[in-house]
Amino acid sequence: MLKKILGTAGTRVLNAIITFALLFVITRNLGREGMGTIGLILLDINIIQLFIDLFAGSSLIYMASRTSIANLLFISYTWIVMAIVFFAFLFSFLGGLFPAIYHTVVPVGYELHILVLTTISAYMLTHYNLLLGKERIKTYNIFFTIQAITLFVSFLFLIYVRDEKTVGSYITALYISYAAGAIVSFVGVLHKEKNFRLFDLSKVAKELFNFGLVTSVANILHIGNKRVGYYFIRYFAGLSSLGLYAAGTQLTEGLKLIGQSISLVQFSTLSNMSDKKYAKDLTIKLMKVSVVLTLLALLILFLIPVEVYVSLFGIDFAEVKPVIMLLSPGVIALSSNTVFAHYFSGMGNPKINLYSNAVGFVVVLILAITLIPFYGFYGAAIAVSVSYLISMVYNYTVFKKQTGAIFAELIPKYSDVVELRQLFNEITTKVR
Repeated sequence: MLKKILGTAGTRVLNAIITFALLFVITRNLGREGMGTIGLILLDINIIQLFIDLFAGSSLIYMASRTSIANLLFISYTWIVMAIVFFAFLFSFLGGLFPAIYHTVVPVGYELHILVLTTISAYMLTHYNLLLGKERIKTYNIFFTIQAITLFVSFLFLIYVRDEKTVGSYITALYISYAAGAIVSFVGVLHKEKNFRLFDLSKVAKELFNFGLVTSVANILHIGNKRVGYYFIRYFAGLSSLGLYAAGTQLTEGLKLIGQSISLVQFSTLSNMSDKKYAKDLTIKLMKVSVVLTLLALLILFLIPVEVYVSLFGIDFAEVKPVIMLLSPGVIALSSNTVFAHYFSGMGNPKINLYSNAVGFVVVLILAITLIPFYGFYGAAIAVSVSYLISMVYNYTVFKKQTGAIFAELIPKYSDVVELRQLFNEITTKVR
């Protein structure tokens, strides 16, 4: 498992480097408003994807080892088309009835791009989830890397070779990278797949719905916790302020790759087993690793002088370091909460994540309405951090109640470091 985590972490580190490089190119060539527009477009794609996840999200990971891949592809593909058609009508309806509010959420002129990009991305993510459900972590990491590199190279070509310094260049790069990811991952899903037949579609669809409904609502609330501030900043402070906040968010989210890499392998493993004691012990160990590594990474960001951020992103982004510092408590909370959340999902009990995200969403909504009109992006950062902390406390409380874990078990010990070092040495020896 550690080998899988290291492989996934390596992939995520590469993705974080690419994200940082993209952030540098965007801020240098498109400015704060361009960054703000891109942030809104990506957020809209993510929100639509959350509704698609009802039948094509993490429930596929859970079901991949329990039914035919053909069943899951047929159901998820059909649902993707239905969801996109629904949102196309919804966009048209809201745009005609509430144009001011609508264009606070959906940037003018990008409606069709958002819908088409979401469609391609949804097929790509469907294939990714199936690979994870089959515990084909290495294959998933390869395809994820191909998609990220394609995005970066395409965007660089359009900006510096074609000299097209517009948001449209980023949109074009997304088209190319999503298409590449969807195609190679589709081939990967079919490769070596022997159980490819349709049967009991209604039963499988019902099971996907039962698991996916709770997970999708939980993820919608989670995205609400992370991103509701975007819309409030856009409304109260404009695209320029949103661009700066989005830059700070991108930088801190690079640190989330640690918890994401760990929990991704954790979820894939727990979805294929039923040993509750092993699941508890594994979750505690992984949570401690996630928190410690995230703390070390945050310390590096804190030590970087403001002048370095200015030299990298320009004087318009001089206030990005305070945003990072205000977001940091939430990043630490999320590094542990992600592991707790994937424990509940992997054990087939995603409702806990729904409840914790609901509590967090109520908190972030109240704080966003209260703080953002007066403190702008600083208020948004505070709201998000408090929301993550409260969600983490909720999940920890339930985990403690269900498993009997005591707080002392969650504190990193020297023996944990020794064990981790031994495992790492074993793996590196085998690699050599």
